[in-house]
Amino acid sequence: MKTITKQELIDYINSQPDDKRVDMRQCSVLGNCGCVMVQYSKEILNITDPFWCGYHVIYVNNFPEYALGADDNIDDIIDGDHWDEIETYADVRKFLKN
Repeated sequence: MKTITKQELIDYINSQPDDKRVDMRQCSVLGNCGCVMVQYSKEILNITDPFWCGYHVIYVNNFPEYALGADDNIDDIIDGDHWDEIETYADVRKFLKN
């Protein structure tokens, strides 16, 4: 399984336009927007096969292919208590954890 570092995901978040849409509840490639992990998977990892994302792992064709570092998950990066308030990357940046 390939590893994605926490910093790689933070750098991706910080490079996105403020008004770019994001839906933290949409963890599958089947949606029209996607969470941060879905968008990262499509744009940076160039995954084209069916996939979905958990808090820690990206599953391609139902097999774990990529994972955040052993002690990291998306909730360690973006405060999960505010996911329903997030609509754009400007919102994501407001709720980044240090």
